[in-house]
Amino acid sequence: MYCGDEIGALVADVGSSSARFGYAGEDCPKTIVPTVEGRLSGAEETSRYVHGATNLSVRRDHLELCKPLENGLIEDWDALERLWSFVRREELPSDALELPLVLATAPHEDMEKRADLVELMFEKVGVPALYVV
Repeated sequence: MYCGDEIGALVADVGSSSARFGYAGEDCPKTIVPTVEGRLSGAEETSRYVHGATNLSVRRDHLELCKPLENGLIEDWDALERLWSFVRREELPSDALELPLVLATAPHEDMEKRADLVELMFEKVGVPALYVV
């Protein structure tokens, strides 16, 4: 199998303040979203969570902001899964997650959390191949 220029990769760098997504070989990310989740208290289950810079900038009553990552380490797995779902649905082209994914993580992330992250990427997000940096 030839792995030359025809096969690209999606690169993701999810940090404590923002998440950057783009294609390998390009100079800058295609999209940057804040790594913050807005939680509406008392809302219906389908509209309970708010993601994205535009959606979070709108004033809403009873909106609590939460971060899935603290100091680069994953603290809230459910919020991280919802963030990936939002990015996949709203920010990336429909065919982007058909590409292999290069995922940057914190260097001090322990192996258990990395294994859980790999499981999340394959089972919930549905990436075909993954390389964790």
